[in-house]
Amino acid sequence: MQLTQHESLVFCFYCMRVTTVSGENNGGYVDVQVDSGRGYVTVSTPGKYYNTSEVVLDRCFDKILGVQVKNENTDAWAGTIELSTDAKRTYSPFTCSNCNGTKNTTMPIVVEGDNNSIDQTSTRCHNGATCSIEVSFQEECVITLFPLL
Repeated sequence: MQLTQHESLVFCFYCMRVTTVSGENNGGYVDVQVDSGRGYVTVSTPGKYYNTSEVVLDRCFDKILGVQVKNENTDAWAGTIELSTDAKRTYSPFTCSNCNGTKNTTMPIVVEGDNNSIDQTSTRCHNGATCSIEVSFQEECVITLFPLL
């Protein structure tokens, strides 16, 4: 394919950011998996302890069909899981479809191998469960144009 000098390449990215929240006792372990069309693949570092305010994942995908989080360690991780469809200008929370607690938003969420962190957040993924994060694209992905010079 050959493009003229007035044409552009068009990309649409779904960017995901996972960050440990600041504050005491929020650092911990979390495994993040993303299905971008070839099944679930681990996109975080397995077995890694994430400190408070540490970024677990900041990555863009062509598409995101599903997200899962899990922590089999009893050291709970608390953080945010967010989606951007406008080239990282703004972010929105996901919804957890099988979490416990009084809310289901992923801003913030706690993920742990036991269930003693009920006071950390209102959205909880306890007892080493694999929690499914809903991916609903109510917002259209903003098309990013890269002009060819």
